[in-house]
Amino acid sequence: MTAAFQDSFSQRIIFRQPSSYVLGFTGNDSISLSSVNYKSFRIYFKDSSYTANHLVDIEQELDMAYSEILSVLNIPFYNNGIYLLAVDSKEEMQKVMGYQIKGGAAKGHDLVFFVYNQNIRPQFKHEIFQLISYETWGSTNYRLLDEGGATYTDNYCFYDNPMYSINAYYLQQKKLLPLDSLVYRFDSQAKKVM
Repeated sequence: MTAAFQDSFSQRIIFRQPSSYVLGFTGNDSISLSSVNYKSFRIYFKDSSYTANHLVDIEQELDMAYSEILSVLNIPFYNNGIYLLAVDSKEEMQKVMGYQIKGGAAKGHDLVFFVYNQNIRPQFKHEIFQLISYETWGSTNYRLLDEGGATYTDNYCFYDNPMYSINAYYLQQKKLLPLDSLVYRFDSQAKKVM
């Protein structure tokens, strides 16, 4: 095998067989879904949805997200294909997933799901980071690595503000949290500042 062929062979995307968990959402009869493949992603969406009308924008966002995630994780490539499930609203998310949420990652199932409309941006970097980091690092007991890494990669916090401006605000207000408390008590500390 030549080095060039070996390199391209090692960077092939493999879509693993969708788990029954994934099929329970992508095959959900409450909302009829179409799908398209784009590089490392299979995108599921309604034909008449906001996503359907903005696929070119999504592809550009996915390219930027994927590049940033690989850079932060310091890995050259990620071989697994990722299923993306897009809906227009939290109410549609309720129909498909069973709960209202803006987005999430089903670690171990190659699935990222998100709401995408004119008012809610898909948090690709955050959610895809969580999925790829889980596959790369394995499970971690430290949510700071998972949530902190995802937020750092996205550069936006929950309220769509650049994280550096939020950190500057907390520094100015003398509200920064000690690193130990974030490492060992991330969830309880996050609840205090929300």
